[in-house]
Amino acid sequence: MNEAARKRKLVAEVNALRGGYARRLEDRFAVGLLDLVIKLPELPWFWAEGKLVNGFKFAPSERQWVEGVRIIATDTPAVLIGWKGPLMYVSPWVKQADIRDCFFGGKDGVTALSEFLQMQVTA
Repeated sequence: MNEAARKRKLVAEVNALRGGYARRLEDRFAVGLLDLVIKLPELPWFWAEGKLVNGFKFAPSERQWVEGVRIIATDTPAVLIGWKGPLMYVSPWVKQADIRDCFFGGKDGVTALSEFLQMQVTA
């Protein structure tokens, strides 16, 4: 499954939840725009950038990094999502994530995101 298909699948899973909403915002002319805005039930809105992972590391582009920092400055969370094989990895907003340091859990992407964000909110 390619990157776009994974993002569409995640959006569909979130939108199937009662109280969940997600939107994929890819626009090749909107340089630096993060890919996804997501609202999970009982959790705050957050932005996410999703990448396919080759090897162990994945990262936002330089412009996406700046945009994520600006989003976080508004007290809105931003995360990195990486897909490698069947697994989805979730990282706090960093310049470069390593899947060996990322959170992964749950039976699907929505559960992994929810578990990760709940840990962030209670920390």
